[in-house]
Parts: sequence; C-alpha cells; structure tokens
Amino acid sequence: MVQRALLPPLLLLSLLIPGSWAVPEAQPLHRVAGQTLSVTCQYPPKGWPYKRKSWCKELSAVKCTRLVTSSGPRRLAQASRFSIWDNPSTGLFIVTMTGLKEEDSGHYWCRIYHASDNSVSKSIRFYLTVSPASASTQATRTSRDLISSQTQSCVSSTGRAREAPRASSAITAPSQQQNCTLHCHPAAPHALVSVLCGLLLAKSVVLSALLVWALRSRHAQHRGRSLMHPARSRLQARAQGGKCTKPC
Repeated sequence: MVQRALLPPLLLLSLLIPGSWAVPEAQPLHRVAGQTLSVTCQYPPKGWPYKRKSWCKELSAVKCTRLVTSSGPRRLAQASRFSIWDNPSTGLFIVTMTGLKEEDSGHYWCRIYHASDNSVSKSIRFYLTVSPASASTQATRTSRDLISSQTQSCVSSTGRAREAPRASSAITAPSQQQNCTLHCHPAAPHALVSVLCGLLLAKSVVLSALLVWALRSRHAQHRGRSLMHPARSRLQARAQGGKCTKPC
C-alpha cells in the first residue's frame, strides 16, 4: 500500500527532472546574419478538422514562444519577419524567417495544435546558428538596399509600378543606378532640352560675332582705299601740269 501511495509523487518527480522524458534530437541549421531561412516541416496528411500549425522558439524545457501560426489550409500567414504556409493535403507546412540576426540563434519547434483535446504535439526540433556577416556581405547588402530605395523613389515620382532590380554584386550598382536615373527620372528630358537650347544660343552668338567682325574688316578696307585714291590723282595732275608748261 505504501509503495502504491508513493508511486504518483515519484512519477511526477521524474517528469519534472530535466532529461527524464525523451526530447528529439535537434536538426542543425546554419545561416549568416541578413539571410533568409526556409524550413519545411512534415506531418501525416489529414483532412478535416483543420489543425493549426505553428513555429515557436524554445525558451526552456517547458516553454516555447509562438512566432507565427497558420490561419488555414493553403493560406499565407505573416507576423513581423516570420511567415507560414500550410498544405494539409501533402502534409507539409513551410516556415520562412527573413532578415536573420545573431540573436535568432537557438532551438525551434514545428508544432501542431489539436483543438479537440486542446493539446500540442511536437513534430520536429531544430537548432539554428546565425553567424555574423562578413564585411563584403554587408557592403553588398548595403548597395542592394540603396539601389532598392532609389528605384522605389523613381517609381513614386513617375507614378508607374515597376519591379525593383536586384543587384548581384557591388560592381553592378553604379550602372543600375545610372540606368534608373536616365529612364525613371522625369527631369531627364527637360535637362536635355535645356542643354540643346544652350548650345544653339552659343552657336548663334558666335556666328553673330563673326559676322560683325567681317563687316568691320570690310568697311576698314574700303575706307583705306578711298583715302589712297585722292593722293594718287593729285600726283598725276602735278605730273601732267609740269609736262604741259614746258612746251607752251
């Protein structure tokens, strides 16, 4: 009788001791800060009633904080940087984490909620390790964000919906930025017209100056000739007068 009376407390004590009940081994996941993580969780395919799926982060042996929960079959549910998509007919739901940070490292669970008995079943356990990004990775990400923001400003100024181009590396960033400025910015045609008008105005000024210079030089030559003709006529008259007086 005493042994039967002590059995329930001993059973409860064994449940409270860490490691006394089996915990599935965590599957390792490795990512770099800033990247995106996509995890596929598998479960036995079932129809109705629908059972919600969840992605939670383990805080202790008995506590797991839900990050995102599915809202229905084949519906995308989002919460901050997390999203989940469930397909009960195939027995798969996909979890996505964007913009990973180093503090995201830790244990995660794929969970299934049973509304009938208000219970939770743990299917798969993961351990995520997020490493710090290198300097080159940070530079590439910064250039990509800069190009994306500039492209969005071009789209908002023109009022047209365009898909933001993604830079494959930091080398292609200047060419894409220049292309966006020429084709998206509405002030580009007006600037080109202003430049052409300036060139035409400068050309007309140069032609006018050349015309004035030619007229002045021509007028100066004509005036010089008119001044030289009277002197020649006087010399000829004197010469003729001297010849005429001697025979007479």
